[in-house]
Amino acid sequence: METILAIDLGKNKSVFCELDRGSLKTRYPTVRTHPENFLKSKLRTKN
Repeated sequence: METILAIDLGKNKSVFCELDRGSLKTRYPTVRTHPENFLKSKLRTKN
């Protein structure tokens, strides 16, 4: 599975756009803009 990840950084909330190149399915999870949240979200997408 190859995934393209784009991040829209906001002052309070950020949006991830995850595109699976094989199936062309997208996900748009959001997180509060804070470094620890980005690390947790990145670890969650690898599992």
